[in-house]
Amino acid sequence: MLNDNTIAIYVILDDILQTIDHQEDAQRKVNDALILTTALITAWYFGGNWATTLHYMRAHHCPYMLSSSRFNRRLHALALRAEYCIRLLGWLLKAANVRQHYLLDTFPVRVCHAGRAITYAWPVAACCRGKTTEARMLPSGSIFTVTK
Repeated sequence: MLNDNTIAIYVILDDILQTIDHQEDAQRKVNDALILTTALITAWYFGGNWATTLHYMRAHHCPYMLSSSRFNRRLHALALRAEYCIRLLGWLLKAANVRQHYLLDTFPVRVCHAGRAITYAWPVAACCRGKTTEARMLPSGSIFTVTK
């Protein structure tokens, strides 16, 4: 399934880049759509681990995938295009969701208990926090994320 999703994301991103008339150097072996696809696959399936994603992409899709250093440079050079493409991809996925199901996800957020950070404003009132002395961390409630 990961293989199919990777190919589908690549095709959609490549079409988006062609539609907005994105020009890239003809000598490149790895095109910009593959760089953006790798970035999205890293976020969605590999928990932000670039090294694992690059290894996966080399093994399954692109044997001449860039090193992590070169990949990072190319991704930063594509920052504005990446933001535009990801927003457009999100809009396309939202439009394709005909059932309009929403999922509410919560998870606790831990805030570092640093006594020297005097100017730090705690997100929850002091009476609502519990102190964890062994970890020196304060649980500070939950973040609610709405996903479509």
